[in-house]
Amino acid sequence: MSHRADLDTAPNSSTGRAATSRFGAPSWLEGATTLDVVAALLAFLLPVAISPVTNSYTFTPKLAVVLLLAAVGLPRLARLAAGGDRAAWAALAFLAVGLASAATSGSVFVGLFGMYLSGTGWVFWCGVAGAWAIGRSLGPRGADLVTAGLVGGALVNALVTVAQQAFQLASPVLGLYQGTQADGLMGNPIFLESVLLGALAIVLVRACTARWQWSLAALVVSASLELSGERFAIALLAVLVVWAVAAYRNRRSLLFAAAVAFGYGVTYAFSSALIHARIARNVASNPRLTLWKALAHAFVHRPVLGWGPGQTLQATTAFQPLALAKRLAVATYFNDAHDLLVEVAVTTGVLGLVAFVALAGQAMRSASGPLLGAALMMLAVELVEPLNVGVTPLAFLALGAAAARTGRTRSGGARTARGRARLVGAATAVLLAAAVGASATMLYGDYELNSGLLAYRYPTAVRGAHLLAVWSDPALVVAEIAVNRSIAFRDRRHWLLLARHWHAVAVAREPTNTQLWTALAGADAELGRLGTAASEYEKALRLDRFGTEALVGLASIDIREGRAREAVALLHRALATAPGYEPATALLRKAVAAG
Repeated sequence: MSHRADLDTAPNSSTGRAATSRFGAPSWLEGATTLDVVAALLAFLLPVAISPVTNSYTFTPKLAVVLLLAAVGLPRLARLAAGGDRAAWAALAFLAVGLASAATSGSVFVGLFGMYLSGTGWVFWCGVAGAWAIGRSLGPRGADLVTAGLVGGALVNALVTVAQQAFQLASPVLGLYQGTQADGLMGNPIFLESVLLGALAIVLVRACTARWQWSLAALVVSASLELSGERFAIALLAVLVVWAVAAYRNRRSLLFAAAVAFGYGVTYAFSSALIHARIARNVASNPRLTLWKALAHAFVHRPVLGWGPGQTLQATTAFQPLALAKRLAVATYFNDAHDLLVEVAVTTGVLGLVAFVALAGQAMRSASGPLLGAALMMLAVELVEPLNVGVTPLAFLALGAAAARTGRTRSGGARTARGRARLVGAATAVLLAAAVGASATMLYGDYELNSGLLAYRYPTAVRGAHLLAVWSDPALVVAEIAVNRSIAFRDRRHWLLLARHWHAVAVAREPTNTQLWTALAGADAELGRLGTAASEYEKALRLDRFGTEALVGLASIDIREGRAREAVALLHRALATAPGYEPATALLRKAVAAG
């Protein structure tokens, strides 16, 4: 008997089943392939992966799962394409466009890996495409196991959410988001909302067709949605309730509707006034429409390949109007389009948008069942909210599993199929080794960065920044520690020079970020390098003409060099963007007095 490395290998013979039962495998795993089990585990891990010892808590743990999805899924994506699957071809085309866009973008590191804490670069899209391919390649039991993993992960988040609000948790890892909203294990209530709504779409079918006890799960999930404080959930909850009653027309559907209404309503009645205020906030006060108008100009400027995956920040700062700059706090920017399709269009251009729409359309066309509903709910939230490493891949895994084994692909004969299986197994082994190595390096680097920041240990943080060499934020953490040491130790200039070095490292990793240029200029100004600082402030303003901090910094240099009139003009520009900004008003008084 041969033993293949392919994860799709399953014990289909009676001998295999007997062996499975003899070694004590649970009955609910009977008939499941290794890939089915792996997919279910990854579906569970995406919403629950969190680490209290890393600097990002949720980002790097979830990105590690995405790397595993890419490693396992990409070989299967290639096999699906070789078998004639149109969605797989569209996914490969999208990844090819994304890679070209990243390679030709202003920040190659960001294009490949995304920004720290968001990570929506080309590697992220490899994980999304790989997740879909895994789901599409599952066996007959795979969809059920992925369903269990997704719902299980969502219920864990729901219970954590209830605990966060009930006990008003204040820990850095499990505390309430901004002190008011529950975010479960997702790091942000927006992402929690997506996962809970996806799970509720599955619970709906179970509650209306199987056991009435599923309505209890609907009650818990609905209560958790209210505790998240997110408004869009109200509209989608209404859609699910109407669908349940209209589609099933039985007592169980009415019980489901009552459970959702009771869970959300009672929790609303007893939750805090701060959550009520957020839910009641007028949609017209939201700056998304202004953002999308700015990104429309950015899209026209680079229509073919876009600005590069993960580089919405660069596109926003280049074309944001004064109205948007005034509505945001100083040094606050959108690094995501808050719309899945707008994000794809701006970052990968018309070529990427066409390929992505083809992928989504073909994938949905062949999908059906509760997992399709889960995917649609999660993707619906991402039409008005940011992408996330724990949500978008999960939605596409569900979308792929909803079409598992529903279509036929051309195998080209038994010998060809065996050859492809061997190639998939070998490629999976290689990519898994690389993914595990990259994940371990990333998680250890984030652990070192966190350890260094908590104790302000410079060498420890430096190790973390070196291991996380694709992102600028770890370099900024090291620079912050160096600045802190310049205050606490006698050799002040030595530490300021080190801080300046790490600011320069951050700029080298992400040269299109106006905030990084502003920080580097501030470091040079602190060292007395006024000419260098002025040129760096000007670079920041070329990236964002409304950069308030850069305008104030440049004005301070003008005052120090006796150019009070120029400083006054710059400060008036800064106050036009940020009326009442105290550093600008204080410096303006000084400039007027000097003039």
